Amino acid sequence: MAQAATLPASICLAALAVAVPMAQAPASAPAERGRPAFRVSVNLVQVDVVVTDSKGRRVAGLGPQDFEVLDDGKPQSILGARYVPQTAPLAAGLPVRRRRRPSADSAAGLAILPGSDRLTPGDVRRTIVFLVDDESLAPEVAPLVRRGIETVVENDLRPGDLAAVIRTSGGEGALEQFTSDRRILLAAAARIRWLPGGRGLLLFRRGSLPMDRRDARFLEADSYARSWTGIGRVMAAIERLPGKKAVILISQGWITADRTWVTDPKWDLPVATDTGRLVDWAIRAGATIYPVDPTPLDSMNPGADYDVTQDYQNQFGIQYWINPGIAAQLPQQYQQVGLAELEMFHEGMRALAEGTGGFLTADTNDIAFGMSRALGDLGGYYVVEFKPGAPEHFFAPAKDAPPPFHRLKIRVRRRRVRVRYADGYLGRNEQPGFLTGGGVGLAQALESPFSSSALPLRLTAIFNERRAGAPEIDLLVHVGARDISFTSGAGGRWRAALEVATRITDEKGARAGQPDRTIPLEFSDPDFRRVTQRGLLYEASVAAPHSGYYEAQVAVKDKGSGRVGSARGWVYVPDVKSGRLAMSGLLAYGPAEAPRSEEAPAVAAYRVFENSSTLDYACRIFNAPQAEAGTAPLEARAVVLKEGKAVFAPPQPALQAGAGGSPGTLVSGSVPLSSLPPGSYILEVAAWDRAGKRAVAQWTDFDIAGPAR
Repeated sequence: MAQAATLPASICLAALAVAVPMAQAPASAPAERGRPAFRVSVNLVQVDVVVTDSKGRRVAGLGPQDFEVLDDGKPQSILGARYVPQTAPLAAGLPVRRRRRPSADSAAGLAILPGSDRLTPGDVRRTIVFLVDDESLAPEVAPLVRRGIETVVENDLRPGDLAAVIRTSGGEGALEQFTSDRRILLAAAARIRWLPGGRGLLLFRRGSLPMDRRDARFLEADSYARSWTGIGRVMAAIERLPGKKAVILISQGWITADRTWVTDPKWDLPVATDTGRLVDWAIRAGATIYPVDPTPLDSMNPGADYDVTQDYQNQFGIQYWINPGIAAQLPQQYQQVGLAELEMFHEGMRALAEGTGGFLTADTNDIAFGMSRALGDLGGYYVVEFKPGAPEHFFAPAKDAPPPFHRLKIRVRRRRVRVRYADGYLGRNEQPGFLTGGGVGLAQALESPFSSSALPLRLTAIFNERRAGAPEIDLLVHVGARDISFTSGAGGRWRAALEVATRITDEKGARAGQPDRTIPLEFSDPDFRRVTQRGLLYEASVAAPHSGYYEAQVAVKDKGSGRVGSARGWVYVPDVKSGRLAMSGLLAYGPAEAPRSEEAPAVAAYRVFENSSTLDYACRIFNAPQAEAGTAPLEARAVVLKEGKAVFAPPQPALQAGAGGSPGTLVSGSVPLSSLPPGSYILEVAAWDRAGKRAVAQWTDFDIAGPAR
């Protein structure tokens, strides 16, 4: 179990790892020619406007004289109104297979869209982001979202489309890239899964320990903050990309304000709500947001696995007794409560959609239909440009006042037409928050979820504490070495050099990390052959200044070719000094004798295993009460979950206090995988003291190689 105790900063030949090279995405490029990049200033404001007739058909042929723009109720001088036609239908003869349940496993036979391998900025017609708020997905909904995106990718993308599948929880840069290659998009969709640490099912998970209501609310807020960070970074990245931009936000619980602005009583100004700030980000990025709620209609009724006791504890907290009268009413209230919560979520999502000129899709069992409907909306619109009046009042009218939210109203001087457009924008020149990033190379890769992914990376970030009172975040990175530019030298030696940057960012935006470093690589010919097949492992530790959530990021650049890869993820650092029971991150890896292949390296940074293999795991528990020297009065259990349901109970974990000379109690065990079919799983390890007063849990995901069933 040495891997659980020691993680030195190093880079080495991953003797048990493997590299999986991915196709490269077209490079990010400046805005499409003929359409200026959207900007907000005293000289110009641009707004996309959709005009339809009474039957929902696009209305073309309008000019500037047909529009009337009111900014905060005041008429504006319209400089132009240019019509952008709808996207051409799919080219005849394009080999697209239509199947009821598409799967990424068949992606190898799926044709690339014509010309996608030589797509230039001028060729891009639509830039599409499938933004999956996986922090919000319930266990039974995650596979529905996965299949829905697969269906749309296979059937609805067109020549000239640039698309990406992004998860708000973070992921590998090799899959979170803009591309026209549907195989990469399907591979990214296949990574969508339920997260035990998210807010799906309001954080109360089947098969898990009951949770105090106060702790649940804190965790729910943390999960929402991570989602907010994810969409902010998306807006930052797409601002510099070409084409008409759409963000399809797939979420079961996007909690946000139901309007874009409120009146600030101090300044008597309309100021932006959190929804208004998102609307402003989207307009500056030239994007429309189309929220999709994937909640199935039949989920509003209690199923056969409904547990009234757990429902009672979820609503009223952990109690020593249950009121039978109240408990008897819970099944009848299940649907009523569920519908009320859905409507609360829909109000904010609807405001976000209408604020950017999009629309909400909800109350349907066909998720793919909602996404297809959004893609069909990306054409047949006008770009209306106007010069704001009264520029002296455009920005904050008083010192230290917040930037005012400018409310738009656009009319068309025609009868029986409907108009859809963005709700407004903030009166400021500077780019908001997430849009202030820049630079190239490693700096840009760390800032953007869409950084260059020519160098495939996988990141596992975990909390650890090797010395009492010194919390750290360990970064375990797998680097695909086939795309590193090695040169051969004297004596048959192969050489290359990598630049590595690591960073952690806390909830308030404070950053820490190791200095960027250059790492020379040199291998003999036999080692070179192995490393190009299996990849490299980079391990580093960054001190965590305090407890809380951190976003961990790593970027690696091949100095020879300039290829850059990045990856990111979230990690929670508990407050060990408080004396409360706490648990480190969970490592999962294969034993030394485990069977390995190029598809199943079975290492902690790349957790893919052969079906005939065994998974070993280890973590540490801190502040365990001591019954006597060398022992801890703890109990522990492990469970393997698939889509939120327990599918296998491994042998009980072993507990060993002070193992390896490190603080805490080592929890370790093994999971035989022979009885599990290929697919994606989650390993959850929980521990509690025998008095039953405190409990902790940790989880990690892993895959078993082979076609998923």
